Amino acid sequence: MPFDFDFPPLAWALWGAAALCLIYIITVYCSRICRVRHIKAQCDAAEPAPADAAPWPTASVVIYARNESEALERNLPRILRQEYPGRFEVIVVNEGASEETSMVVGALKAVYPNIYLTFTPDGARSLSRKKLALTLGIKAAKGEAVLITQADVNIPSARWLAAMMEPLRNPDISIVLGYGQAAIPEHRMPGRLTRAFDLGADDAAWISAAGAGKPYRCCGYNLAYRRPIFFENKGFSRSLNLREGDDDIFLTEITTGRTAKPQLAEDAMVSREAMPFMRSTRSTRVDHAFTGRALFKTARRLMVIGEWAMWLILGLSIAALWVAGWANWVGIAITALLVLGSWAFVGAAWHRTLTTLRVPHWRSALPFQAMTRPLRNIGINLRSRFAASPYTWAAP
Repeated sequence: MPFDFDFPPLAWALWGAAALCLIYIITVYCSRICRVRHIKAQCDAAEPAPADAAPWPTASVVIYARNESEALERNLPRILRQEYPGRFEVIVVNEGASEETSMVVGALKAVYPNIYLTFTPDGARSLSRKKLALTLGIKAAKGEAVLITQADVNIPSARWLAAMMEPLRNPDISIVLGYGQAAIPEHRMPGRLTRAFDLGADDAAWISAAGAGKPYRCCGYNLAYRRPIFFENKGFSRSLNLREGDDDIFLTEITTGRTAKPQLAEDAMVSREAMPFMRSTRSTRVDHAFTGRALFKTARRLMVIGEWAMWLILGLSIAALWVAGWANWVGIAITALLVLGSWAFVGAAWHRTLTTLRVPHWRSALPFQAMTRPLRNIGINLRSRFAASPYTWAAP
């Protein structure tokens, strides 16, 4: 094979366009991916405010439950034993009256007087049961700040409540965006790591945007905010017709960007069991895709452009090599450098960020998963348009 740099101008133009795509991937796409690591490092390194600098807000932990007595029996003691410097209460809002749930809460109330139980009426069928439950819980709360979670959420740290309330000691912060991860099954199943990658990529996109002062999504089971802003916003009044995915809409209504802070400190991270994993994660992504049409899109578009840029590099580089001639080592080297370079940068960025978010992954598959993600997103978006209605009046 010849070593010749005398290529047609078209070949150089195609390689140049591929190089521009690579620059975008490094400076924008990978930079946004890696921002998650910087946010977590800042959260872990943040020093707590001195005890006399700002008081700890009185906190109300509102737990949404759907007759999950076993989950409550397992997780409630961990919440009630939180090492919180201020006063706090725990309000369990059950979807419907359940004798088993009442027994679990009643037994704990004998030891922890700061726990309360309420429930949604069985006749409420024309609006989101979860929104109704949270509204009842927030109205019953007496704390200055509320922390929303669910019965099936695993809270491993005794400092979870303190970590989520710490940013609210700053009067300029009104919302704290905690991170929660769906528990990834350990047993092998087709598509498990690809589905995990998509969940991690979704989380990385919204965390990165929140860190830049443009939050558009949150983890609905690890979210804290000052209680008055719920009433100033008239609660969920603008999204009463939605069954799921409305946490994102509510977030964009109550925040002005810099008033929201992502909290990725180790103590603030939780996990939630998602069973069956494949179906529940797909349903979650479809719900977010539906409500995402009404939300801030720039951050997501920048990520999508980066994913398509990998395809452009591959296509432009191969086209340039075809124009230059297949039998030229220099052309092959340039093409390989552009294609493998993009894969190397993307793979390294995602490996570090998914490790930060505790998302299991296979490192060598990350570039391929990132490249094919736009194709999977097309399928999710189509499902969000043509699947079962996301509106409450269609709910069974």
